[in-house]
Amino acid sequence: MKGKFKIGVRAYSQWGIHVKYVLHGLEKSNANAEDRVVVLHSWEAVSNKEIYPQVSPLSWGCPAVSNDFMKLLDTKLKAAKKPVLLWIID
Repeated sequence: MKGKFKIGVRAYSQWGIHVKYVLHGLEKSNANAEDRVVVLHSWEAVSNKEIYPQVSPLSWGCPAVSNDFMKLLDTKLKAAKKPVLLWIID
């Protein structure tokens, strides 16, 4: 799922470091993200290093990051005073 999303509430995840963030689609093409349970989470299968020209493992539509990056991102998102925009592009 591509486009602009507002990063929502933090919750427990069965994946990665067990943290996820609900995503709220801000465009017509992704407005159903919350209904489809599209969340930002970490996953052990995502590398913490650049793997180009290979690709990351396919997910079920959720953006996934490495566990190490999610630890950093989680700290930043918990401290954010304003809503955070996530823009997913091709």
